[in-house]
Amino acid sequence: MAMDFTFEFPSQLRYSTVFLLFILTAFVVWFLGFLFVWPREMVTKALGNVGVAIKRIRRTVQEMERKTFHLAGLLLPINYHLLLTFVRGFTQYHGIIIITLLTWLWFVVDLSRVYIPVVNRNFPLQKIARPNELHSLSGVSFFMIGNWLAIVFFPPRIAICALLFMILGDMSAALFGISFGNIKIGKKSLEGTTAMFVVCFFIGFNVFYDIHMREYPVFLGALVAAVVELYEPFGINDNLTIPFFSCLALQFGFHRISTCVRQYGWREFLDYSIVETLVQET
Repeated sequence: MAMDFTFEFPSQLRYSTVFLLFILTAFVVWFLGFLFVWPREMVTKALGNVGVAIKRIRRTVQEMERKTFHLAGLLLPINYHLLLTFVRGFTQYHGIIIITLLTWLWFVVDLSRVYIPVVNRNFPLQKIARPNELHSLSGVSFFMIGNWLAIVFFPPRIAICALLFMILGDMSAALFGISFGNIKIGKKSLEGTTAMFVVCFFIGFNVFYDIHMREYPVFLGALVAAVVELYEPFGINDNLTIPFFSCLALQFGFHRISTCVRQYGWREFLDYSIVETLVQET
């Protein structure tokens, strides 16, 4: 099968494209600033100035270091969008091929880290891994599976939005929970869950900016993402469950506003063609 790709700048950029480019720019500034420019003393002082308790600052900084590397995951959904937008001939099919190859490649790397001692000892990201990830599959493996499920089974814009929920929403839940969490819900906090819901809703509201009544499916998707992060259903890593269940919720929500007709069969709610037309990426 010949792949004839050509770069094509659209006559008018979608608002969602501008929004994602803004996120990408903010990520680059944060990544370079946090790792190479801003002294830790300045970060610590800034956290104190915004009200983080002194006893929580050290742990918050440690979590910020972990989440800064996790933010690199933004490159997958954002580049997926940019390829669909600016490369004529690039489709979801090609995205599936790329994410499948990347997922299998990472699995080989992660399994080597787990089972080959010399790789485990010298793995570059080992110092930011959680204790339970040192000798088992890392969260990145579940992250890649979550990406694969979203990109393979759902329309591109829904997949991209759900992956942003997982990356930015989960980060906000962790940082707000550690910094300000007082009302405990199991191992998590109400403050962290609320922060995640707000961030996810903001993301969805902008990603689907051009769709009338987007607030209803976006509210549902953000709520499901926050609840899944809070309770971690089935004990499965939320890097997998957040994008999958968020995609289902968004698919369901957009199907409802696309038809506005009472339906009874559950299969009708997952009718890919109706939702794909409404939220098409290009």
